[in-house]
Amino acid sequence: MNNHTPGPWTIDKTGTASYPNMTAIIDCDGDAIAHVCPYWKGAGLENARLISAAPDLLEALKYIVQWKDKAGGWSPEVARDMANWAIKKTRGEE
Repeated sequence: MNNHTPGPWTIDKTGTASYPNMTAIIDCDGDAIAHVCPYWKGAGLENARLISAAPDLLEALKYIVQWKDKAGGWSPEVARDMANWAIKKTRGEE
């Protein structure tokens, strides 16, 4: 099942008129797909980063679990780079 909104997803911290501190998760078309409360247990931005990295995390995991099917076309370096990119995105380091 692959019916989720395609990535990449990004973060928009500009908020709205009603919620100036709200963080939005933006899809590849520029549309908001989720809003994250900035005050949720003090981890609003961190939660937004984790949510926005979901498509990257999914792609890295799909690549890793398919290594047997790819035989000669699979690279541990690519798998590591994909995973590291997704991890950095969750930390806001991308």
